[in-house]
Amino acid sequence: MLFGGLLKFSALDYPGHLSAVVFTQGCNWRCPFCHNPELIPLNCSNPISNEKIFNFLKTRLGLLEGVCITGGEPTIQNGLIDFIQEVKQLGYKVKLDTNGSHQDAVEKIIYQARPDMLAMDIKTSWSGYCKATGVKLKQNFFDRFKQLVEFTEDNDVDLELRTTVVPGLVDKEDIKKIGEWLGGTRKYVLQQFRPEVTYNPNFIGLSPYSSEQVKEMAKLAQQFFNRVIVRGVD
Repeated sequence: MLFGGLLKFSALDYPGHLSAVVFTQGCNWRCPFCHNPELIPLNCSNPISNEKIFNFLKTRLGLLEGVCITGGEPTIQNGLIDFIQEVKQLGYKVKLDTNGSHQDAVEKIIYQARPDMLAMDIKTSWSGYCKATGVKLKQNFFDRFKQLVEFTEDNDVDLELRTTVVPGLVDKEDIKKIGEWLGGTRKYVLQQFRPEVTYNPNFIGLSPYSSEQVKEMAKLAQQFFNRVIVRGVD
């Protein structure tokens, strides 16, 4: 496992739980609006060792409830299953963030490591996915992504689907298409775009949608999802 030089406490990253957040280094996608671009390269100058992370977690037993593993993209890491299992053996709940690009790996993680919660990004509707991820996708990506969503729910993992509403990449029509693709009894989160730091500098300073516009998207999503949550707006 390769962890970037970040480790923090959070009451937001794992909903309902005070958690430690660990950031894996490296991502297989190049989303232009990514707000953690320093975690995209497969190496870093100041990695955090597994030993340091576990020493940290052991001294916070009873103070923290969970561990959120994010990135970068955690599922490209060797040793992720062992890491989750060891964290859970300490008594922590585990939330895993993923872009959903490695469906087979995520299914294996769910089956063997049993994370308590999985948060998967939905970048936009299928017509704009390559633009939103900066990569070419496999032909069966969208069918396999839907199968992964169903697999996750069938295995009683708390699932959160989430979309960052980036102007130019996500609009109301995209929200409708996402609902038609993945709608059901699932939890869906719309989160505000943060233009302060982005992988593509052309997105820095881009005006986000207004609170009213985001709430309109949420109202549309409610036609397809059982629970819709908005984050990052007033």
